[in-house]
Amino acid sequence: MVPTTSGPSLIVFGPQTELSSRDSIDQLRQEPNQNPQLSHVLHAAKYGAELWRPLANFDPTLNHIPGAKLLAELQEWVIRDGPLPSYNFNTFRLPVTVLLEIAQYVRYLKQLNVVSPHHVPLEGVQTGGILGFCVGFFSAIAVATSETEAEIAFTAAAVFRLAVIIDAYVDNNQFGVYIMHHRCRIVLHINWKAQTLPIIVGGLPSKKNSAAYSFRDWDALPEPSFDEIVRVSPRAKILGGKYRTPTFFIHGTNDDLIPWQQSQGTYNALLEAGVPAGLALIEGAPHIFDLSSNPESEGWKAPIQGYGFIRNYV
Repeated sequence: MVPTTSGPSLIVFGPQTELSSRDSIDQLRQEPNQNPQLSHVLHAAKYGAELWRPLANFDPTLNHIPGAKLLAELQEWVIRDGPLPSYNFNTFRLPVTVLLEIAQYVRYLKQLNVVSPHHVPLEGVQTGGILGFCVGFFSAIAVATSETEAEIAFTAAAVFRLAVIIDAYVDNNQFGVYIMHHRCRIVLHINWKAQTLPIIVGGLPSKKNSAAYSFRDWDALPEPSFDEIVRVSPRAKILGGKYRTPTFFIHGTNDDLIPWQQSQGTYNALLEAGVPAGLALIEGAPHIFDLSSNPESEGWKAPIQGYGFIRNYV
């Protein structure tokens, strides 16, 4: 990141890639150690190994992954000088990526040399937004949902721990002993049983507390009220003038999970609200529309059209 006099119109956090030089990595490693505002992130990295034991106790299928060793070596690297260990385990690589990206962003803020520097990019990205690709999604969450530098560190610490947990299951799946976790079953349940809104809005109680609920049919939870739906509805945000980001939709007309008319209606609402929007409907495409390896397929062409749309605003 190169500081500018005005905020950037777009911030992108990328996926895992080849790391920079040893000197560059060491400079980023020192940032959490030397910057008091990153104390929460430093604490999460220092004590990441302590997260592994309760996680593995909760789900013994994770015990074949050397999570405790990986996180202990990450802790050693964070607090002491030395080369960054090289492991192919996502349980190690993803938290490291989050740590380095947050350190890089905070270093960029320091170079702005202004009071409340995080406000500068937040003002600028109202046009293009804060995007995260693959692993970068975690860092993007920490930056986009924080209003101050202190909040970035607090949120990034939580995201760091979340990265450890999620990629423990990625490694579990990759190494062939994955047993469908109950969280995966919840995702399938809300799709197959049309329970998305009740669970997203109201959540699910623990097994211990479920007895206190008056209903017993968990396949037919009561629908949230109209006001509860409005509070989380993207369409309501648009109609209320609270959403101004240019948006491009891609939707297959044979989507059996989400009707394409939902994208069409949201697109229309954005235009009526004066918000730039684009829409590509792919005739006959299912929910996952881009499985074809043919660059001439509509599933390939639609994202390219979307990138062209985004370029007009960044």
